Amino acid sequence: MCDLVKHSLSDPIIQQAWRDAWRFFHAVAFEDEATCCWWYARYLIKFVHHQELLRDWLFKFDELQLLISPEALLKMQWPKGDCAVFTTLIEAMLTLRGIPWETVTVAVNPQYPALYTHVYPQAIRPDGTRLPLDASHGKFPGWEAPPERVIKKKYGTPMATKSREEIWD
Repeated sequence: MCDLVKHSLSDPIIQQAWRDAWRFFHAVAFEDEATCCWWYARYLIKFVHHQELLRDWLFKFDELQLLISPEALLKMQWPKGDCAVFTTLIEAMLTLRGIPWETVTVAVNPQYPALYTHVYPQAIRPDGTRLPLDASHGKFPGWEAPPERVIKKKYGTPMATKSREEIWD
């Protein structure tokens, strides 16, 4: 997923997405850039499970995951994807703005307790606090699956961004 974020940053469509996010959502996000990214993804992307997309687009029925790069997503007439697609778009926008983030994966399916079945980004605030940005399932920025539903949780390496170049070099 990090490679998709990195690759997408060279496309001007990510900058345009940020400008649109700020223009349409800065007031409702109380001028918080990370929250603007959540609102933008929440209202731009239609949630569709990756298995449905794999079936419809590639006639595949047994693949584990379909990843769509943020710039490809933004070029779709009707953007759609699952939690990983929401995550990579938000992470690309956060990176563009120099906001540190980390990827959170959780196991929430009691039928498959060992399998991490959901992913979302969280912004890292200057004071070190984290803001979950689960736009695929959350009803508001900061929402997370209720603790009683979470079997296990894993945090990715924080992407502490001072500049885009420092992340990837």
